[in-house]
Amino acid sequence: MTYSFSRLSTYKACPRRFKFQYIDKIPDPSGDAARFGSLVHEALENDDVSMVMEDELAYLMFQRGRGILQSLGKEVIGKEKKLAIDNKGNPCDFFDERAIFRGVIDVLGNDFILDWKTGFKLPSPLQLGTYQLLAEAHGFYVSELKYAMLRFDKFETVYASPEIYNEALKFISETITNIEKDVDYNRNIDSHCDYCPYVAYCRDGLKDSIRMEDKAMELQLLQAQTKQVKELLKRYIEETGSDIQTDSGIYGRKEKVSLTCKNKKGLVKTLADEGILDKYSEVKSSDYDRLLSEHPEYEDMFEKSIRNSYGFKEFSIS
Repeated sequence: MTYSFSRLSTYKACPRRFKFQYIDKIPDPSGDAARFGSLVHEALENDDVSMVMEDELAYLMFQRGRGILQSLGKEVIGKEKKLAIDNKGNPCDFFDERAIFRGVIDVLGNDFILDWKTGFKLPSPLQLGTYQLLAEAHGFYVSELKYAMLRFDKFETVYASPEIYNEALKFISETITNIEKDVDYNRNIDSHCDYCPYVAYCRDGLKDSIRMEDKAMELQLLQAQTKQVKELLKRYIEETGSDIQTDSGIYGRKEKVSLTCKNKKGLVKTLADEGILDKYSEVKSSDYDRLLSEHPEYEDMFEKSIRNSYGFKEFSIS
């Protein structure tokens, strides 16, 4: 098997997900974020705005990336530079069967490496360290390692160093060794399960077990799967503006208006001075709605906020 930073990072996060994705080759049921990122990357590689015209956010990111490339000008050596090394760390062709580790550098410059990022999360500098390792193996020596966070129009820069190089080398070597001697590919159930596209497959392997430890893990995975389904429904409702009619009721957006008091001590004093409350009485937040319905003249002492929640409008499941 040939590895990449993405593959090794997947294994570090969860060996079982690595098995599903790269050994069993189960297609990613979602993949929306990856497809979006690939679209922006490909448009920037080819300088082709037509590829992103149908998506407003992708178009904005493309324009930001294009502006960066124009500012770099002749400093750019190549885009989407495909590099690989063999198991001895020697450079080889990207598609060579001897390749053990591969990487695609989005922008390689005379003195820098630049990686496009289209997501929300700040990536690990370790990824840039692996690019530094690949670049040096092929005779490209750089001093700056950069992320361009296209969603937020900002840069993150670290400087190439022996420490980053050695950390990347250790990460690649140790992780590949662990993968190649692994026979169990155990689950690592954690918060990342909330975003894992293989959580349903992971649950399937526990359903027939009678061990209570397995049942507890199944419950954790079921909770993660429930979060994913809720997020999917929420995204659909936000994008379409439509509720979802089911045999059991209507699932949609529910607006809840809540009241907060700007100055609770001042409110109690005012109400006491007006003879509405005893001077030593307290007003609870649960009293605000009733208080305002009976005394609308105090409306200026409150702030209204609207919070959206998503669920069944006819009944709720807890």
